Amino acid sequence: MRVVYSEPAVRDLERIRDFFLVKGIQKLEVESYIKAISDDISRLQDQPELGFFLGEKHNFTTPYKGLIVWDGRYLAAHELVSDHIKIMRIYSTKENYIKDMLP
Repeated sequence: MRVVYSEPAVRDLERIRDFFLVKGIQKLEVESYIKAISDDISRLQDQPELGFFLGEKHNFTTPYKGLIVWDGRYLAAHELVSDHIKIMRIYSTKENYIKDMLP
């Protein structure tokens, strides 16, 4: 199954990259971070059932699932669409992503 990134998810990856660059981390190393996130997300191609429903812990219904990526540092919110998996957003696990997922 094909994985497609939404525009907000692409901006999230850019925001993550910029965050590390501002911290003074070398560009090559930062690119390896982004690749690690993308590689983890790409597992959904072969295993689209991976992840957990984001609303389960907070008692609300949402079509979005979450996949923990890059050693637990980030969460990829995604949705299974008929012929692909759409990555909606990519959050730091320290962020309050639930507020964005509330119906």
